[in-house]
Amino acid sequence: MKAYKIIAISFLLVGFAWGQTTTFKAKQGLIEKIWGFLKKPISTVTYTLSNGTVAADGKAALDLYISTNRMSPVGLQWEISYDSTVVESLSVVAGPVALAAGKDVQCEPLTATLVRCIVVGMNQNPIQNGVAAIITVNTHAGTTVSSTTVSLSSPVTVSKKATALISAIAPGGGTVTFPVVLANLTCPVTEIEPNEDVTCTVSLSRNAVVDTVVQILYEDAFLTGPASVVILAGQSSISVMVTGQ
Repeated sequence: MKAYKIIAISFLLVGFAWGQTTTFKAKQGLIEKIWGFLKKPISTVTYTLSNGTVAADGKAALDLYISTNRMSPVGLQWEISYDSTVVESLSVVAGPVALAAGKDVQCEPLTATLVRCIVVGMNQNPIQNGVAAIITVNTHAGTTVSSTTVSLSSPVTVSKKATALISAIAPGGGTVTFPVVLANLTCPVTEIEPNEDVTCTVSLSRNAVVDTVVQILYEDAFLTGPASVVILAGQSSISVMVTGQ
């Protein structure tokens, strides 16, 4: 009987030790999982707006990029502000990564200079890193500034679990530049006779922001005129006298 008691007690002790070890390992594994989760970077979605240049039609396109360091969002929201004395209106369409996720863009004006936009869809497809929206800036004709700024603010980003992700706006970007390029030199006649004076016009594509020197090159050796002219700030053309030889 004594031997059996020793065996029983030994078994009990071994069983107790095994249970303690298993419990400790289970707790240790849970702690490691929690610690591993805490060590992972917090999901942050960064909004970045590109710069743009106004084309001959008075429009400039800006790309709105999103990038995340961890969890991809399923919905986006932001606000755009602009100078209404320079910008006539904005139009926004979904970018490639939004379209790939089955999303669309909806915008509404909040004030005369502020627009709110959202990227949503009837699904929970994640929006990958890339161009989420394309913003077209329509400028007023006759604008004399050299540049203007379109600013992002108030970003809101939603995860697949319907929770808010940390949102950030990258510094810089949103600068719209107005280039001044020579449009043409026009004369009221197609041919200039010898000793004939004709008033022609040198035109820029838009009003000069500063006094602008324009060099004139006459391809016909039998024509003479000024080698250069100055178009004053705020103006887009100037008359020149061209003489036939």
